[in-house]
Amino acid sequence: MARNRFQKLMSHVHFVNNLEVSEEEKTDKLWRLRPWLDSLQNSLKKLPQEEHSSVDEVMVPFKGRSSVKQYMRNKPHQWGFKLWGRAGASGTLYEFDVYQGASGQQSKANPVSSARLQRSC
Repeated sequence: MARNRFQKLMSHVHFVNNLEVSEEEKTDKLWRLRPWLDSLQNSLKKLPQEEHSSVDEVMVPFKGRSSVKQYMRNKPHQWGFKLWGRAGASGTLYEFDVYQGASGQQSKANPVSSARLQRSC
């Protein structure tokens, strides 16, 4: 697919109506993707849970521009999006939250707290 065609298609992809979002919701750095992220997390919760699971950080490689992008020196992919996720022994991801930095607001609708995750493990 040509670059111009891809950019034209991407200009029409929207997950939220910008006019209906309050200023409080816009403090979340991922407010434009939040409805899609929430529906993805709800779908992951419907998967059958394994008995053993662990919580760890996940680095999603990304070299473009984003205010959510993180740098981690000792990782194979040093630049990218940092996620906190709970995965089972088979490697299936059951829950996640995107790290938005110290000043970023974490998801209020579905926060992944280590205490809650440890109770569910």
